Amino acid sequence: MYPALGHKRLDKITSRDIQKFITGLLVNEKNLNNGKALSRKTAVHHLNFISDVFNCAVRMGMMTDNPCRRVVVQKTEQSEKEIYTLDEVKKLFRNLPNVIKLRKNKIVTG
Repeated sequence: MYPALGHKRLDKITSRDIQKFITGLLVNEKNLNNGKALSRKTAVHHLNFISDVFNCAVRMGMMTDNPCRRVVVQKTEQSEKEIYTLDEVKKLFRNLPNVIKLRKNKIVTG
């Protein structure tokens, strides 16, 4: 499974252990591609994988309960979106014909 949980027997892993692991992913881990914090979606993906392992153990009669059912993946704070001011939008539209001309020239000559 995962090194953070793999040292324990399956029937000894608690909801608290899994919660600590999932919270740790969100707080401490970084995306290897871009260096940013892992997304909530990634943490949910990992939780679903772990939950599938426990569901299999329950179906096989190895356990009576899936501890993942009590784990919560906290919603991450949404950063405030920056929007253009009215003056910035006007400037953008004023300059748009110049940008289109530049791109056409590059396409034709390039």
